[in-house]
Amino acid sequence: MALMADRKKPGVAFWAAVVVVGFAIAYAGSYACLVRQPRRYMLSGVGPWELRPDYEIPFPEQRFWRALFGPAHWLDKRIRPKGWIIQ
Repeated sequence: MALMADRKKPGVAFWAAVVVVGFAIAYAGSYACLVRQPRRYMLSGVGPWELRPDYEIPFPEQRFWRALFGPAHWLDKRIRPKGWIIQ
């Protein structure tokens, strides 16, 4: 029984790391569930053209979602450029 008393409980740094990782997973998951390529687009001039993301939830506005998920979309364009760039 003495061995159990010697164990340290997780500290503040551990729980802060758990919260940060949880938010990162929730943020990435939300982006993946909500983002889609635009269904309609008109292209003119000389390419390549970069598609703007379209989000499944129209409320409050697309502008809000683009600002919120801007970093995730930036990373998504680097990981999957063929999905967002039309040559």
